[in-house]
Amino acid sequence: MNPNENLETNREGVKVEPQTFIPPLQPKGLGGWLGFMQINMYFSLAYFSNYFFRSLLPIYAQENWGDLTSPEGDYYNPYAKGVFILESLSTVVLMGLIVVALVLMYRKKAAFPPIMICYFVLTVLFDIGTNMMFQRFLTYEDLSGADKEQYMDTGLLIKRFLFCSAWVAYLIRSKRVKNTFIQ
Repeated sequence: MNPNENLETNREGVKVEPQTFIPPLQPKGLGGWLGFMQINMYFSLAYFSNYFFRSLLPIYAQENWGDLTSPEGDYYNPYAKGVFILESLSTVVLMGLIVVALVLMYRKKAAFPPIMICYFVLTVLFDIGTNMMFQRFLTYEDLSGADKEQYMDTGLLIKRFLFCSAWVAYLIRSKRVKNTFIQ
């Protein structure tokens, strides 16, 4: 077989390589907006860990727990036990989802986008639930001097909803996400 058989002839009669179609480069990898998502995930993991270990776990100390859940306690509220257990569980679930999502992201697994969408939806639902529980069942005194606005701020809920909605839309529509997480 002659190696020159595959060559095309141009206008001047010179044999040249045929031009092949090279598709445009598609965005792929953990750069772009996914870089911001990584920063958000690490920040959220640090925030939830700090919240869990510094704010929620001390509530379960014998003297604090007794004050909140025992009828003889100074800050007794019959709903406190359920509210704080649900708050603790929701925080642990969100931390677990972030850890799982980080592992999936760095392995570039196709399960990463659905896990992150689940995380964002649960974040909004847990925020709404926490807000409703604290407004309905607890008083400012029950929070032991905590920042009441942290639990009662509707503007914060709206910001969180918009933030999560934007990331969910990105995860669903992004070409980079579709090209990166294919395994």
